[in-house]
Amino acid sequence: MTTRIPREDERNGVDYTFLSREEFVALEKSGDLLESGEYDGNHYGTPRPSGDSSVRPEVVPGQHPSSEGKRRRNRSNVEAMASKHLDQDNNGGSPDSG
Repeated sequence: MTTRIPREDERNGVDYTFLSREEFVALEKSGDLLESGEYDGNHYGTPRPSGDSSVRPEVVPGQHPSSEGKRRRNRSNVEAMASKHLDQDNNGGSPDSG
């Protein structure tokens, strides 16, 4: 959960849950967040699991709503770094040569 503005390629409920500052503060005050913090003027938090412990959803690794977005970004970052590294190798080791 965050109060920051979604980036162009992010979707609410997929990459993050985007909230107004007022919504976030209300969750924080109610104790519905396990943890919260502020970075660069934006609030971030982890929601507390629902109080009904008798109903446990099936936990499937990688099935959290924001996992696919994070995986996509991480994969993209890794691919970009690998591509940069290969370009440097092909150009004699210097990013400016070629």
